[in-house]
Amino acid sequence: MCGYLIVLSLIAQSETSLRMQGKEINSQLMSNYWAHTWYLFESLEESTSTYRGTKSMLVKNCGFR
Repeated sequence: MCGYLIVLSLIAQSETSLRMQGKEINSQLMSNYWAHTWYLFESLEESTSTYRGTKSMLVKNCGFR
C-alpha cells in the first residue's frame, strides 16, 4: 500500500508542478488524489482490524500462535 501512496504522491506533484508553470492549478486532480488517499487509508484500517480479529479468533479457538 505504501508504494501505491508514493506513486500517487509523485504523480500529483509532477502534475501540479506542470500546471503551476502554466499558472494553472488543476484542483480536480488534487481532489481525486485526496479521495484516493482517503480510500486507501480507510481500506488499510479496515483490513488491518479484520486481520487482527481473524488472528485473535484463531489463537483463541484453535490454539495457533
